[in-house]
Amino acid sequence: MEKIINITAGEKLNCLLKETHKGAFIPFNEAMILGKFSAPLFSEKFLEERANAHNVSLASYKKTMKEFLNLLTGLNDYKKIVLWFGKEPFCLENLKIVRQTLKDYGFKGEIETHFVDETTGKIIKKE
Repeated sequence: MEKIINITAGEKLNCLLKETHKGAFIPFNEAMILGKFSAPLFSEKFLEERANAHNVSLASYKKTMKEFLNLLTGLNDYKKIVLWFGKEPFCLENLKIVRQTLKDYGFKGEIETHFVDETTGKIIKKE
């Protein structure tokens, strides 16, 4: 059986999609359009910068991002990753960072993107 993981734009969309779709879902609980950050993505320095950008402790930031950070350590356990994001600038920036992170962390499987209406979960476009 093909091992697939779904990454959503955030907690609200994550909950909505879990109700209507089967499979494992994790939220990308970030707002990359706000504040600064540097490479490498999701390094300790990056995490510290993002915690500062959100005005939270590093421990709190890591807790919020726990599922996504855990995914990065076992990325190639998956054959396919499905990304679920909206089309507004906020989501597009987050999507760009997620895609770059998957590349930087050496994900070898298939990546599929679903652009969705974040209030209904309805797929607008699939790539």
